[in-house]
Amino acid sequence: MSLRPTFSTGRAGRFRRMGIQTRIMLYVAVGLTAMFGLLIFFGLRALDQATSLVFQERLRTARTVTVIIERDLMHISADVTAARATLSDSTSSTVQEDLEDLMSHLASEDSFAFFHTSGIQLLDATGAVLASDGIDFVSELPLDGADGGVVANSQILSPMLTSSAEPGFASIVVRVGNDPSGPSRIVVQLTAHDSPAAFNPSAFDPGGSISPPETATDPAEQYHLEVVGPDGAVVLLIGESGQHGAPSHHFAALRDLGPIAEPLALRHVGGDSDDEPDHVMGVVPLGDSGFTLVLEQPVDVALALPLRFRRQLLTWSGIGFIIALGLAWFTTKAVVRPTEQLTLAAKRMAQGDLESPIEVSAYDEVGTLVESLESMRQQTRRAYQAVEEANRVLESRVRARTAELGEVLSKVISAQEEERSRLARELHDDTAQTLGALAISLDRARDTVPGEASSAHLAGAKTLVTQVLQDIRRLILDLRPMVLDDMGLGPAIRWYAETRLDPEGIAWTLEADRPESRLDSHIETALFRIAQEAMNNAVKHSSAGHVDIKISMGESAARIVVSDDGKGFDAHDWTRDDHFDEHVGIAGMRERVALLSGRMEIRSEIGSGTTIDIEVPLAGDRAGAA
Repeated sequence: MSLRPTFSTGRAGRFRRMGIQTRIMLYVAVGLTAMFGLLIFFGLRALDQATSLVFQERLRTARTVTVIIERDLMHISADVTAARATLSDSTSSTVQEDLEDLMSHLASEDSFAFFHTSGIQLLDATGAVLASDGIDFVSELPLDGADGGVVANSQILSPMLTSSAEPGFASIVVRVGNDPSGPSRIVVQLTAHDSPAAFNPSAFDPGGSISPPETATDPAEQYHLEVVGPDGAVVLLIGESGQHGAPSHHFAALRDLGPIAEPLALRHVGGDSDDEPDHVMGVVPLGDSGFTLVLEQPVDVALALPLRFRRQLLTWSGIGFIIALGLAWFTTKAVVRPTEQLTLAAKRMAQGDLESPIEVSAYDEVGTLVESLESMRQQTRRAYQAVEEANRVLESRVRARTAELGEVLSKVISAQEEERSRLARELHDDTAQTLGALAISLDRARDTVPGEASSAHLAGAKTLVTQVLQDIRRLILDLRPMVLDDMGLGPAIRWYAETRLDPEGIAWTLEADRPESRLDSHIETALFRIAQEAMNNAVKHSSAGHVDIKISMGESAARIVVSDDGKGFDAHDWTRDDHFDEHVGIAGMRERVALLSGRMEIRSEIGSGTTIDIEVPLAGDRAGAA
């Protein structure tokens, strides 16, 4: 059963293969992200609530200013309404005096914060001026009351000044009576108290004055105040930007909002110019008059505290996140460092280094693991030493047995060759000579015995004897070719190729760099037998059409290479039992090469032929040429 670890694929597998410190840092990063994310989320929610409170406070201030303006308008309307009975009953000689008394009351006795009475007119039903006091202004009013709005039963119209020197605020129209020949309407002209200084709600007097600019030095208490008429023109301006009587730069935003029935606070995004920054704007309608009060303050001033807290929250959260990650990194590094050292020690042990002690400074669970691993290292080292000692003993025994086996095998092969030589000599000296004599006797008998039938039988017997004699001579050469003893390895291999390959129709080539060189007898015999077996395999198993033989003699080694173009075989699987009969000759080759301390390489693939490459060392100087 395999004990190798398995790893799952995908993201989970990659995560499990990460280092301990990396995984801990991922856990810490996720935890810190969640913690700081929640902190930022709730902090931003709190800041949104604070921003909402700022908007509500600005709206509350705008409503307060609107209430004051509406109160003052109602005050003027009430005074004019109270005086209309007197004006309606006045004669033509006294109406001017009564109108001047009303003007004096409105201009001197009443004091308003944002405007004052600058002129008054008494009109008849046709719009003609019956009496007037104060500045002159246009008195062509719509008689049906369709223009403008209504405040306290009085019609409020846009200012009708003829001189730009007087910043008009509004015109109040109060109906006097229904007599076509008598007074019909009273028109009161109001002039705005414009100021280039910033508006400070906490420092102005609602009873009739606005504090001087020096009382509003804190930017948080400085506002820009506008009252916009129905046509979009500025009728009241307190602040640096804008121009009285010109269209308000807020008019487009107010027009997009549609009819404003309820007070609202919003953030007005300025243009690309630096003169129009983003600002918080409180918008409150002045009753049903069509006039709108706009109280604004730059965003960086109105929302200074929430914006500052937002920046601080994001900045310190980021700094805290980085510091926490840094602390977690150094902390985990201190925890993981002993583990890394322990891992390196374990790798050294796995690579076979059992001598180096495990030195890891740790006093916790890792320290206990270090002690256990060090104890295991020592025990493994002792066991390894014992195994090495046993291996040395076994190797010495194997070498001894191998030497003995080689000696025995060498003696067996030498005895085999000697026996072959003896058999060859006996067959040559006895059997071959006897068969030769028998052939001669058969010739004589054929010549002396009369009869054609007898002669035919004797001729057939002689043919058989001749064939047997040839077979015995071939057997003698196979057992011990005389050419090997007489002429050497090259001629012996050439003779065997002629006698073995030519009859089978197999073409062959022989290349020998030094064919006349001689080797020790046992080396020549071994190399010849190997070449003989290679050629026999080419004939019996390979179905080859060509065999190539190369012999090279060096100063220290002899090499022979036999190649064929046959069907080949699987060189990596030649020891299988089902191929034993086919490759038993290869095993014999290996044994002979091993006895000579040489090397043997077989290169073969099915359908690609076979190459047998053998190289054996030469012990001592080679014999000279024959």
